[in-house]
Formats: sequence, C-alpha cells, structure tokens
Amino acid sequence: MEATLARLPNLIFRKTGVYKLLTRSSTSVAAKKVAEVEPKGKLSRSNYVVRTPQNHTFRVNLKNSPNLVGVRSTRGMRDYNEDRYKSLTVKLPNHANQLLYFGVFDGHGGSHSVDYLSAHLHEKLESMTTEDAETIVDAYRKFGIRWSKYTPAYIGPLLYQKRASSYQPTYERHLSLEQRMVLSFLQLDLEVTKVLRYHDGSTGSIALIEPMNGSPFWASPQLAITVSHVGDTRVILCDTSSGKADTLTTDHHPSIKKEFDRIRKYGGFFTRDSFGEEMTVGQFANTRAFGDPIGKRFGVIAEPDIIVRKVAGEEVAFMVLVTDGVTSVMTDQEIVDTVKTCPDPTSAALRIVTYAEQFGSDDNITAMVVRLPGWGTPMPDLSADVRKCRLEASSSRGPRMGSGMYSDLAQAADIKEKTIKTLFEDGIFHELSEEQLKDQMNKFGIKLSIGVGMLPGDEPEDEDSDHSVIDMFFSVLSRPRSSVLTSGDIKKAWSLLGVTTASTATMK
Repeated sequence: MEATLARLPNLIFRKTGVYKLLTRSSTSVAAKKVAEVEPKGKLSRSNYVVRTPQNHTFRVNLKNSPNLVGVRSTRGMRDYNEDRYKSLTVKLPNHANQLLYFGVFDGHGGSHSVDYLSAHLHEKLESMTTEDAETIVDAYRKFGIRWSKYTPAYIGPLLYQKRASSYQPTYERHLSLEQRMVLSFLQLDLEVTKVLRYHDGSTGSIALIEPMNGSPFWASPQLAITVSHVGDTRVILCDTSSGKADTLTTDHHPSIKKEFDRIRKYGGFFTRDSFGEEMTVGQFANTRAFGDPIGKRFGVIAEPDIIVRKVAGEEVAFMVLVTDGVTSVMTDQEIVDTVKTCPDPTSAALRIVTYAEQFGSDDNITAMVVRLPGWGTPMPDLSADVRKCRLEASSSRGPRMGSGMYSDLAQAADIKEKTIKTLFEDGIFHELSEEQLKDQMNKFGIKLSIGVGMLPGDEPEDEDSDHSVIDMFFSVLSRPRSSVLTSGDIKKAWSLLGVTTASTATMK
C-alpha cells in the first residue's frame, strides 16, 4: 500500500511508529500527521479512510490536502459572495466504502437557500428512504392542475406500492444512488420554499466518486463517478488520451429545447432582457433551481439531471467543478488546459479564478479541482494560443490586466498570485487601512509598479512610491481615502489595476 500511496507526488510516507504525511502547497511545506487508527465512533466528514492490504487504516483530511483537492472562491465584482462549496465523505446504505462528495453551489438573490443547501444536502443524501418518495411527489403534485401527474425520473417504481391483501404500502426496494440523489434534491427544494420560505434561490452540482476496488480515489484503477446537477454550475473531466474536456453537465437554460418545452408544459413563459438573454417567467436565467418560489408552479424546480460515468482511473486526470462566474468567460477546454500544467489542484483552482477575473467575469467565481489517477499525464495545451490572444486583448482594452515588466502575461498573473498570498496568507489582516497596507508592503519589502492598458514588453509608465499604488487602489474602487479596505477589496483592485511585484526579494 505504501507504493500505491506514494503515487501521489509530494506525499511521502515514512514508517516511524506512525505514518507522517507531508503536504506541499504552492507557498510552503507543512507536516501533517496521518495516524494509524482503528475506527472509533463517527469519523469527521473531512476524513477519507484509506485501508491497506495489511488491514491498516489511515485517515486523510480532505480539507488539509492541497495535493488532492483545491478550491478557490471569490466575490469578484459583486458586493457579496453567494457561491458555496463542499468536499467531504458520505456513507450510504448498500455501499461498503465511503463515497467522496464534491459540490459547488451558486446562490442568487440572497444566500439563505445556498447556505442551507450546502450545509444539509449531503445529510439528506444519506438519510433518504423509499418511504419519502410518496410524500415528496405528493407535495409537488399540489402545485397546480398541470402537476397532478408529475413523476420525477427514476422515482416511478417507488410510488404507491400496495399489497393486495391489506392495501398498505410496502417498501421492499432499496434506493439506487440515482433515486437517492433525485429525492434529496427535491426534498431540499421543498424545504427552502415551503418550510423555510426563503425567497432567494440556488443552482448546484454534486459529484460522488467511488473507487471500485478499495484503492484510494487518486490511485484507483477504476472509478464510478455519479453527478447530480441543477442549473448552470458545471462538472468537467479531463481525458488523458486526448487532453480534451469531457463535460458531464448541461446548463438548464431556455435555449435547451427540452427545458423550453418543459417550462411551456407547466404554463411558463420566456422573455428577453436588455442584453438579449432569455429569462424564465421574466425573472430567472435558469429553468431549474432550488428555491425561487415564484417560479415553482411554472416548472422551475430542482429535479436534477443524473450523469453516471464509469472510467478506468488512468483515463481521467482530474475533475473540475465551477460556477458560471468561470464558464461565462471561459470555455470548458480553456478551463481544462489551465489546470494541466499546474503542480497541484490548489494552484490550479487559483489559476482558473485568476484567468476568469482577467477575462472580465463580473460574477462570483468558484473553482474546485479534484486530483484523479491520471494526474500528471503529459497532454497538449489545446487552447494556449486562444488564451494568449484573449489576455493580450484584455490588456489592450484597459486596466484589468497588464504589466510592462513581463513579456508573458501568464507569468505576470502567476507572480501576482504569489504576491497576494504573501500579503494575506497569515490571515491576520481582515481590514486594512491605508497605513496598515503600507506597513504590510514595507514588511515584505515588496516594490510595486502598475502598467495600465499596456501591452507586454512595454516599459512601465510609473515606478514611483508605494503611495501612488495606494492612491490607485482607492480610486479604482471609488472609495474615499478615509474608508477601510478589506482584503477582498485589495484583491479586487489588484485585478483591476494589474499590479505585480517588481522584486521577489524577501517573499516568504
């Protein structure tokens, strides 16, 4: 088993009474213990259990394993971040092993629904029973006359099973994974609209990964991947043989004929906003979502699409889950190509978000990257030229990105990422005044310059003092000099101005 675990780069196991797991992030090396344990009580949902052929048991904390799962989420140009994400394990009946649960959720109109969804969906997935099917379907059939015969996909066989003798319902079936996913999505939808009566909504996608032979998911020769999807979040695999994006989900938009016909069946209608985008019943960009009670009777419900994929482990390099803040400005192939050359999933997620910001996304932006057995397989970058042209175009349009100090904008973006990490990695400064910002920059010996609207290779217009940088921070955010800037404000200004380091001295 040591050989299997050692396949994960930068993870080193040494036998010294206990095994120690060394994890390497993009900025530091931190030693974390993975103790040899016997399962006692209920394990933390973050702990992924790995068993050796010698029947030893080890726990890997998914939240503290940047080489396995990487996540980056930012509010972007919005006032608040209504994106949420989860990475944990679930234990389902009729499944001998833990399943890996990865999800991204995109709230809209508020964060009540998305908070409840991200906090409880995995619990519903585990607790659903066949008895719940009739109750859930009956609740939907009360939405109106058009709903009287509503039967969700996969659920029909569970409804109204009667014994001829007693006319009492029988529940002899075990829920399949697909049935469990559909029921849990619909139950959460009912709870946020009818019980909690939230008026906002959310879309979301979850992916369950099950290694088929008991090996760790990052080294298993065969994986079963099951995706449950509502709205316009997206789940993408990278095919190692071709390097192409394998998109598992389809956006639930009015432009999809199946969705158009379904909404019309329930009495819904479509309008176009001032940008030409079709809106469901005049209000919603998606035809399926959690919450959004106004749209429920017109078919805007959370019945998910279920996608099942069984793959040989080496066929897939990684899985990416993103919100529409990414996909609105990047193609699926660009997303996959962005990850290929990154050393670990954490730096890959950060790189995706950085590109989305540079390409002009004005939404909340979230990316999750999950390492799979084919990670590190050499693959061609199929969109390199396109991304380079787009970065140059975004630089020439204005102050979103660009520095004359570097001939390669991708290099400039990478240095910007490292600089931001250096300033904020200790987590001490949640709010920075002007003087505090100066102190931080002096503390790390960082010299800054700004190239506004400049093409790569040009000389920077200004290499003056840090004071001019701070002036621009406040001006680009349209904030008075007396206001306090959060770290999120600084990052936003950094993206708008294209600030990069002029010296990497004392970068810690």
